[in-house]
Amino acid sequence: MADEIPIRELQGERNRLWAEARLKGLPVGSAQRDRIAALDVLIRARKAATAIPSKRRKAPADQAADTSKD
Repeated sequence: MADEIPIRELQGERNRLWAEARLKGLPVGSAQRDRIAALDVLIRARKAATAIPSKRRKAPADQAADTSKD
């Protein structure tokens, strides 16, 4: 079910909960803080799943040693 929720909504819920926790001074073990941690995991997983793999750039030392053309 969490896969159906858009990432912006997850981030919005996380931001609202974080603001509430900060205003109220909620302790670390509270339900809101636990939900924030769960949302962090969901957001990270969603971003990792949708990330576009980038092409590895060669370091300058690798470029000098590599004489072949790409």
